[in-house]
Amino acid sequence: MPIKWKARSGLNPQAILDKIENAKSVSADGRVSYSAFEYHEAFASIFSLLDIPKAISSELDVDTLVSEGLGRAAKAGVLTKKSVIDCLNEAAKNELATRERRYHLLTSLSMDNSLPFRRLSYQAVQVRVVGDKYPKKYGSRSEAIKFGGKAFSLEHEGYTKLIVSTKAKSVHGAASKALNGLDVIRALLSLFSNSSMELMGDEYAPINKIRTGQVHTLHSDAGGPATETFWFEPNFAQAKPYRYRYPAVLKKNFNWSLDRLNASSYRNAIEEALLRYVRALDEKDPNSAAIRLWGALECLASPGVARYDNIVKRCSLLFPEDDYHRQILEHLREFRNRSIHSGDQSKRAKTFCYQMQFYFWKLVLFHFHLGSNFTSLDEANRFLDMMSDDGAVLSRQRQLIEMAMKFKNVED
Repeated sequence: MPIKWKARSGLNPQAILDKIENAKSVSADGRVSYSAFEYHEAFASIFSLLDIPKAISSELDVDTLVSEGLGRAAKAGVLTKKSVIDCLNEAAKNELATRERRYHLLTSLSMDNSLPFRRLSYQAVQVRVVGDKYPKKYGSRSEAIKFGGKAFSLEHEGYTKLIVSTKAKSVHGAASKALNGLDVIRALLSLFSNSSMELMGDEYAPINKIRTGQVHTLHSDAGGPATETFWFEPNFAQAKPYRYRYPAVLKKNFNWSLDRLNASSYRNAIEEALLRYVRALDEKDPNSAAIRLWGALECLASPGVARYDNIVKRCSLLFPEDDYHRQILEHLREFRNRSIHSGDQSKRAKTFCYQMQFYFWKLVLFHFHLGSNFTSLDEANRFLDMMSDDGAVLSRQRQLIEMAMKFKNVED
């Protein structure tokens, strides 16, 4: 699919392009420059107006792509909606035509040797556990962060070092695939490792027990840095290395959940929810974590449209005491809405995070246990909408379906 302008009422990309056009100048040798402040303000607005397919955004650095596309269009003449889109798609086509290369992301996890695997392949990534030292060929890792301008640490006591390998057409694509794959794995581990509640402790300590190291560096097959860019955790808080008390149980649960995820016909939707979940609970501020965690529930229980009554209804129907859980979910919805619309902060936000985590956990387990019966997430949610504790209601639904099948001459 090509890059397009978003077709939504009120959006006028040409107004932004006209501002950039007025700010640009082209030298005799064809170099394009801009009036700094006007250009950067307008350039930042472009991204909200573009519909960039995931196949492109997951492989390429979108900032670089848009900058290159605008530059090409600016050299060619007056900026128009058509000229910019044509140049963006041309730039994307050229970048995507390049051959894939193999990259290796070096990072670590706040977990000891109870980590339930030493090697693991998941979709496009391969994870290798290397313990407390990387192979010698990666000895220049510290060089990759020396221009960072901040005091970053590559070493965290007790953390387990990992190498996450993947193939991609760009360093941006490689880092994105590696970090997303690792975070899905980390989310599955967290489902079975995070505490279910905290009565005492640091209010501003992240809930996730298994967190990544502060810095992630990308390397070539030869071991040297693949780029001067490196990736880091802006909210990093060093964790005490986590040990699972029963490693064999964690291994069994982790392998089962990974198999169920791989077998799901709507794996991508579950993956997106898992990424939101694990990244939300990396947050130190529980109010921010709660807002992001509600988004993880939304991904599964009300995808595409923010119908919060759907989230409350569908999650509560997973329990025999659905009315009780409906009230808890209504209270969580009210807290989320107050936080978003009024900026309210709560001293009980961390407790609310634990409550949301519980409902997310139950929802994911529902999809893992029964997901093979559904062809899509929409179908799974329609099934939840049909559920009721009232046997008479379910019986009546069956009668109506049988009547409809008979009326339409549909055989079982």
